This record gives sequence, structure tokens and C-alpha cells, in this order.
Amino acid sequence: MQRYEGFVRWSDSAGRDEFDPSRSGAVLTQWLEALYESHVLFSGLLDRGGHLVEANRLAIEGCGFVRSETLGQPYWDCGWWRPDPALSATVEGWCREAVRTGRSLRAVCRYFRGDGTTGMVEFNLDPIFDRHTPGSPVTHLVTTGLDISELLATQAEREDRLQAETAASRRTERRLRGALDAMLDNVAITRVVRDDSGAIVDFEVEYANHRAAAAAGRPAEELVGARLHELHAAWRDPDILERVVEVVATGEPFVAERLPYADPTAGGEGGGEGGGEGGARAGGEPGSGFWDVQVARLDEGFIAAYRDVTAIVRTEEAARLARAVADRERTATEVLQGAALPAHLPTLPGVDIGVHYRPASVEIPIGGDWYDVVMPGGDRVVLVIADVAGHGPEAAGYMLQLRNVIRAIAVEETDPAELLRRANDVAVALAEPEGPFATCCVATVDRDRARLRWAVAGHIPPVVRHKGRRAAWLRSRAGCPLGVERGATFTTSEESLAVGDRIVLFTDGLVETKTASIDEGMRRLLGSVDASEAMPAGPAAEWLAANVSSGDDDVALITLDVT
Repeated sequence: MQRYEGFVRWSDSAGRDEFDPSRSGAVLTQWLEALYESHVLFSGLLDRGGHLVEANRLAIEGCGFVRSETLGQPYWDCGWWRPDPALSATVEGWCREAVRTGRSLRAVCRYFRGDGTTGMVEFNLDPIFDRHTPGSPVTHLVTTGLDISELLATQAEREDRLQAETAASRRTERRLRGALDAMLDNVAITRVVRDDSGAIVDFEVEYANHRAAAAAGRPAEELVGARLHELHAAWRDPDILERVVEVVATGEPFVAERLPYADPTAGGEGGGEGGGEGGARAGGEPGSGFWDVQVARLDEGFIAAYRDVTAIVRTEEAARLARAVADRERTATEVLQGAALPAHLPTLPGVDIGVHYRPASVEIPIGGDWYDVVMPGGDRVVLVIADVAGHGPEAAGYMLQLRNVIRAIAVEETDPAELLRRANDVAVALAEPEGPFATCCVATVDRDRARLRWAVAGHIPPVVRHKGRRAAWLRSRAGCPLGVERGATFTTSEESLAVGDRIVLFTDGLVETKTASIDEGMRRLLGSVDASEAMPAGPAAEWLAANVSSGDDDVALITLDVT
């Protein structure tokens, strides 16, 4: 309560009391008795020298003092003031000043009770004069006081509570602003701007977080007081303004994703937080983009959280277009791939042929693996297994061209090495810079079934399993891939065959994996060829592909059994 102590006010003597002994005794008596019995107001009478002549019961007994020890004492030496010498001296000064000047005094100060506790009193000193003697000096002082301890305590509590609430509100505001500044979205708080007719024509920014300020290219403090249209010209879009005005009018929030905007004042296209968030762009073309936006009413305005998602939308659109292109390429590649594989296998007495083709199981474009079985003149069968480097329509188209070239040459050429040489000459002649190339293995089985002849162009040689023996590689000179080197030559190798023997031609997708070496895949293939001994050629081809391949790449496979 000491925060209220020290209020002092002197008044002039115009309102001073004048002692009138002729006043009705009965009324005076009643008045004095009322003061004496008052439970609210302290009251006392001092003589000119400042001695306490009389005081009511509340002032003495009510404060815990003894009447006989109090009356007759200098007022400032009484128990109300005596414990504090400085306070006692102050009260003495007030009394003497009142007697000297005849001015009344009102003050708020501390006082003591008989038990040593203190309180606050609204304290008054009023001089009394003899009205029958003009210019007479002050004869007495009337002192009154009102204990305002509870009132001040209540007021102090209210002020403390108000200060605490204000401090809490400021802390909450700081936390809120910190949270808004930490958001990934641009956040702005606005209030309405109306024209003379009361219609909403714009909004004035009351708060903008750091991201909104960065997007506007101005410090956050400079945005406060700015019109919303200055924050981003896209807000001038009548549709957007109408929706925001509706939020303020109805209280219904507005939420939109991928909301298109156009900024006619900016050049270039929007694209990202900086590019799509106001400010001039280079190029002179109208800027446009997309927002994710949420708007809610807040007092006489709104709070908006918005994010420029132009880059995301355009990335998604580019991804959709890329998927569409990839789907078209896949469809075209599948058509070409299907055209490269024979629709029907020719039959030759004394041999059983099985084939298999399987594209990769992962989401990659189909490649250039293919097989072919040709019976040019009925006296021999030509087996072709090949793999074009690359994927997609270009590789598939090259595969189809090369397949037709080899087929045409196989009609008249019986030597596998010469067949590959002639096919390579055509491939090199038709090759384009940085164009594809192919590995290939060509094998022929004569009708008498006694001989296998083959040649390879950068390809893995065939596997043979003679009846009663384990599967093994057929060793041969590899040669270079087709379409790489003009004038390349190849070597024909031979192997005798007998009933019960099996030949396997395949592409590298059968034995290569992402997690193991090709040598491990080859060992696995040899073991699987042995394990498939009892299977016919067709089921054996299917089983080998499923059992050996990891599915990471395309697989083409031919099995031929001598029967």
C-alpha cells in the first residue's frame, strides 16, 4: 500500500470552519455524539498548539490506544504517528502549517495501530476560527481520517492482477508471434479498409511474419500499415477479394488448394516462394502461379496463411507429362518388342525347342533383348539371341531392324561367323553417332543333329549339357558387338551333339544381379541346367528364367534339346 502514500493537498481558507458558540446546543451535542460513535470516520479536535483535546472512540479505542494516555498529547506524538519519527515530524509540520496559514490539508499516509500493525488513512486537517473576531487566528484544528487500507488493498490487488494479465497477454502475444514467424506459410493479419459508403475496398496489414515479409521483399515492420494489395498484386483479383470480404462478413473460413493467381504487374512466371510472391519479375510477361491459402475472420479483418505452391504444381505437372511420355514410349516399345519376337516357332524333326522372354519387373522402360528361331531351308535351324544396349523406343526400333537384317542373311548364309560379319557391316553402315549397338549369339543345328555351330559378337557363349554329364560353357572367341567396328570378323566354333543333349542360349539379364557377381549367376545357371534335366525344353526355359534370374533386367532365353 505504500505506493499510495504521500498524497498531500492544501486548500485555501475560503471553506474554513468558524466556531459559533451560539449554535443550538442540542444540535451541536447530537453532531458531536454522532462523530464520537462513528464506526467509519476518525475524528479529533486539536488546540492551537497541536494538542489533542478530544477524539472519537474509533480514533482512540478503535485503534487500540488508551484514551487517558492519548488526550492532551501533541497530536504528532500520539500512537498513530510516534513509531515512525519521520512520519511524526511530517504530521507536526502539517499541523503547524495549518495553524500558520489557515489552509486545510488532505493527505494519504500510513498510520500505526496499538498492536503495531499499520494501515492507510485518508487524512484531513481543517482550521477553525472565531467568527465574531475578524481576522482572528486559528483557534483549533479538526482532524478527520478514513481508513482506506482495504480499499487500497483491493485496488492494489486489482492493479497487480491487471499487470499480471497484461504481462501474460504480452507473453502470449510474443509466443504467438514467435509461432507465426516459425511457420512455413506466409502469415498476415489485417483489418478492413472501407470507402465513404462503408464498402470494404482493401485491407491494411497489422502483422506479417518473416516469410510474408521476405516474399514481399520488405522488412516486416515496413509492412505494418501497408495495404494488402501492396503485399501481393494478386490480391487485387476480384474473385479473391470477394472471397476474403465474404469471410469477414460471414465468419465462414475460406480454404483453397492450388488456387490460381495472376499478377499482371510482374514479369515472368511464378515459381517458388520468392518468384511467386510479389515483386517485379524479369521478362515482361504476366506472372502467374498457385496458392494454398486459408483465411479466417479476426476482429474487423482476417488472418491468412498462404503458401506459394507454384513450383510444386509445375513439378507435379512436369511429372505427369513425363509419365504420359513414358507410358507412350513403353507402349511403343512393347509393340516393337512384340514385333521382334516370332509369333510361332518352327518345328524340326529331331529337336525340341523352348523359348522365354520376360521384361524387367522394376519400373524401367523395356529394353532390347530378343530371341529368334529361323528355319531357312528346312535342313537346319538357326537360333539367335541378342541384346541391344539401352532402353526405350530407340533401342526397340534398332532391335527390330537388326532382327530383320539377320533373318534376311540367315536365309542364304550357313556359317554363323559370316552371318554376323555381314550383319555387322549393315549395322555399321546404318549406325548413327552415339546410336545403339547389340551383342549377339548365332547358333545353327544341322538336320542330321550331329553338329552345333555358333559364333558370338560380344555376347555370353551358350551352355551345353551332354547327356550324363554336367552343364558347361562352350568356349569361343567373343568378337565385338554388332554396329561398333567396321570390318570386324568373328569365329565359328563347333560342338558335336547327340540325343539327350541340351543347348541353352540366353541374354545377360538371366545371370546378372545388382547384389551378386556375374560369375555367381553363371554358376547358378549351370546348376539349374543340371537340375532341369528331366523337363522338356519349353517348361525348362520357363523354369530357368524363374529360378536363375533376379528380375532386375530383361531376360531372353532359348533351350534346344536333341531328341
